[in-house]
Amino acid sequence: MGKGKCPLCDQECSCDETLRDNRFWITYTCDICGKYIMEDYVSETLIYKEDVRPHRYLLSGISRNSDKNFKFTQEYFKNLSFSQIKKEPIEQIDHILTYIYKKEGIKSILLDHWKDYPIAYSKDGNEFSNLLKIAFNEGYLSRDLRRDSGVYEYNLKWKALERLRDIKKMRREYNQAVVAMSFNPELTEAWEKGIRSALEETGYKPKRLDYEDYKEKIDDKLIAEIRKSSLLIADFTFNSKGVYFEAGFAMGLDINVLWTCRKNHTKDIHADTRQYPYIQWETWEELKEKLKNRIERLYPVR
Repeated sequence: MGKGKCPLCDQECSCDETLRDNRFWITYTCDICGKYIMEDYVSETLIYKEDVRPHRYLLSGISRNSDKNFKFTQEYFKNLSFSQIKKEPIEQIDHILTYIYKKEGIKSILLDHWKDYPIAYSKDGNEFSNLLKIAFNEGYLSRDLRRDSGVYEYNLKWKALERLRDIKKMRREYNQAVVAMSFNPELTEAWEKGIRSALEETGYKPKRLDYEDYKEKIDDKLIAEIRKSSLLIADFTFNSKGVYFEAGFAMGLDINVLWTCRKNHTKDIHADTRQYPYIQWETWEELKEKLKNRIERLYPVR
């Protein structure tokens, strides 16, 4: 274990390099960004690109809020959209409340404005301090100043616990992923062993409407289910026209869409959608593996 500079915040940290799968990986342990793993090409090149460098604080937020050491790969950066990571102030406060509860429950916790700001996806300690003040003034937190260190000790109040309960209810729905694909029986394994299995193993609740019995007009139910989902899997094998509608509707609502298609059907994909990063597959095993990797890189359940 040696010393180096954290690529996310530029502070000194511990780092350890290993070779796996013919790639060099660096494990960083940073007081600000936590512990994460980054491919050496990313740390040396991609992270310092002009369109990435100003947004590194959001990547720090991903690292600090991950339940396991987050892995920043080249593939992750290919489809990275910072607009999808950026949080509104109320979401930032929700992250603070969630972090405190996961760490200490209803016990008190010390938060250092200049080390813990990534937990709220804040740009710096000043923004984090302002968010904590708002949370305090709104009755979510109580606080006591530790005069020996000048750091505040925070406790969740009842209002915060009610808010966390509401967040949990919302997440039960937002963990939902709608699957749009052809009803062709040739795709039964692709659905059951590939897509559904990949979603369940990454924490999503898959929803495919043709496998359920609804009293409502199916178009109305489809739209309702897409609206309350955070992810849509659109498989264009057999070039089903309905899948184009469902993918377009989800995009209009700013819902994440992952595009898949069996390799021998890609020639049928409409030209207007060919610029999207399709997952091309031949077997359900390949589909499952690629889909899981893409979800874990881009849209992990938090």
